Amino acid sequence: MPRPRTPTHRFPVGEVGRGLLAISALVLVTLGYNDRGAVDPRPVDAIWVGLLVLAGVPVVFARARPLAAAVATLGLSVGGLIAGWPMEAPLVLALVLIGHAVGRAPAGRVAVFAAWSGCAIAVVAFVRADHDRLLASVGGFAVGTIPALIAEQIRAVRADAREAHLRARQIEELRDRDVQRAVLDERLRIARDLHDITGHHLSAIALQAGGAARSTREPLARQSLEQIHELASSALNQTRRAVGLLREDDDEAASAPLPRLDSIEHLLTTARTAGIAASLLTEGPVRELPDLTEVCAYRVVQESLTNVVRHAEAHAVTISMQYGEDALTITIQDDGRGRAPRPGRSVGPVRVGAGLTGMHERLDLVGGTLAAGPGPGGWVVCARLPIGGSAIGGPAIGEPAIGEPA
Repeated sequence: MPRPRTPTHRFPVGEVGRGLLAISALVLVTLGYNDRGAVDPRPVDAIWVGLLVLAGVPVVFARARPLAAAVATLGLSVGGLIAGWPMEAPLVLALVLIGHAVGRAPAGRVAVFAAWSGCAIAVVAFVRADHDRLLASVGGFAVGTIPALIAEQIRAVRADAREAHLRARQIEELRDRDVQRAVLDERLRIARDLHDITGHHLSAIALQAGGAARSTREPLARQSLEQIHELASSALNQTRRAVGLLREDDDEAASAPLPRLDSIEHLLTTARTAGIAASLLTEGPVRELPDLTEVCAYRVVQESLTNVVRHAEAHAVTISMQYGEDALTITIQDDGRGRAPRPGRSVGPVRVGAGLTGMHERLDLVGGTLAAGPGPGGWVVCARLPIGGSAIGGPAIGEPAIGEPA
């Protein structure tokens, strides 16, 4: 089994190569100019060559320590020039390293770098000038500040470019989000339309089949119609559970469980919080109902209580739930002023939906009936939901609505 290799630090080959290249360039350029182009050539000695080599060594650390490299090269160059050695090439390298350090330093430090390098060059100009030393110092200070100012301008341009790229990327992300939102809204709209169309036709099929089953005396036809009614009701129930919740305005409705009658106490608590004495009376054996019937009954109670809280100016409301053999009868009676509410509004967590119109539509889905109107001492809502196999749709023959003469 091969032994695992221990991690080792990568040797900075590139930095060392750049350092050797800088040292070679400084020595060759300086000595070559001294030998061929200088008016008064200076004898080459070890100290001069050593200064040239030392001035190029900081290039090795320019990437990791840009400020230290610039300070070292500039100090050696200025010291050598003041001492009388030709160190112009290292001085140029030092100005380049200053520009590099400005580009790597935090923003706002350009004034410090510019003043520092400008003063260093001004001192060299003052010492090396034969006459007009003050003017030479000013010129040297100006020359020394140029690299820092140029580097700061380059950094500003790069920062603007990065900001523009970031802004363009953000705009692109926002555009993608808008497109995704538009696609999602369109899918929701299609789902709602599908629910409305399918629900309407399935409800009509269920109502027609149920009515026809009640009106025929043929056993086979009655059985077939009852099966059609059951299948249509089941399909309607599944459709409502799949996409019906998209009709709700609340974003959490799509992931919330279907409301059931055992949660009515929460609605009573909301009404009591509004200052209304709410009570619940249950008659008959309580039993589990189909999901669609449970949701419909819950919504009727919910919307009725909301209307009481919103419009009735009532002090008390009573909810009576009577479980019969083939139907569930829900009666909501308050002691308010008996004025019909306006649909489409809500109070807190209790939703009005579409008011009386919404309750009618919900009851139509299960073949139930609704009667609402002024009663003794307030407003009364009476809903009848079939829970047997043959209790289907439409008001009972001869059944008067509340508020109408019998």
